[in-house]
Amino acid sequence: KRKGQASGQIWLAVEDGQKVHVKDVKNDPAKMWLKLKEVHVQQKPGTRFNAYDALLGLRKLEGESLTSLMARADKAMQDIRALRPRDFTIESLDNDLASMALIHALPSEYNNFVSSLLLLDSLDLSKLQSAFQNEESQRFARGIDASPSLAMAAGTTSTSSQGIRCTFCDWEGHTEANCKFKENAVKTQKAKTADRRQERRGC
Repeated sequence: KRKGQASGQIWLAVEDGQKVHVKDVKNDPAKMWLKLKEVHVQQKPGTRFNAYDALLGLRKLEGESLTSLMARADKAMQDIRALRPRDFTIESLDNDLASMALIHALPSEYNNFVSSLLLLDSLDLSKLQSAFQNEESQRFARGIDASPSLAMAAGTTSTSSQGIRCTFCDWEGHTEANCKFKENAVKTQKAKTADRRQERRGC
């Protein structure tokens, strides 16, 4: 009976557009929860990088107390932990930070390349380094210098995305409407909202 009640509470808490993901397991609350986590909490490098960005980008708001700032930092860390796979280690963290630094160092003309990297299911440092080498080889083969200043001087870079800055992630070359970081953040928040609803109903 309690199992049926739990299933019913989860079903009612899920938005209509998301029920398609759990309709085949709606009689099993544990499977429903795992399916929602699988759909919305994507433990991919791109979503973790977004969470790192949120943490490292924290700034004290005007009039905000230090207690509130610490609470926001703690919440950001909880988000990061939720996005780590079970076998995540200190070595994995080192790998993430090194990879994130390399990706963030790329200028806006590499935005398409960056987007493809962030959509990968896994991204270790050696794989990223290989991807960088392949990208550089392809750019040279197409006559595009890997140096932004030389490429701009040669007129080989596109100007269509120059001057465009996303108001969500502050990266150049795309708008908020096309921001992959925002898309991942929205998915993560929806999953956490469903989690909090379930916790309140379980109290």
